[in-house]
Amino acid sequence: MTNPEIYTGTVGAEVEIATGTDLVTGVTAVTIAVRRPDGTVTAWEPDSVDVIGVVVYTTVAGDLDQGGTYTLQPVVTYSNGEVWPLGAVAWPIVPRFQRTP
Repeated sequence: MTNPEIYTGTVGAEVEIATGTDLVTGVTAVTIAVRRPDGTVTAWEPDSVDVIGVVVYTTVAGDLDQGGTYTLQPVVTYSNGEVWPLGAVAWPIVPRFQRTP
């Protein structure tokens, strides 16, 4: 993951998730399942994926509207119909105006 200290409301923050899985061969879709700090779940469409398993997403308005930990989990759909959630990562988002050490 990149950009370790991000604040709520940030637009344009890039997150990279290394999965170690080929995300191109036989793959029909990749999404990022996102559990927000309040427990709600949404999905983000990656900007790019590659054969070495890196998923890249750049935040847009409304993505990071809560302070706390976001849990991001790439989900891969294969051409044979299989759907595989991959390893989840935690992404802490700092509330605006909160001072950090």
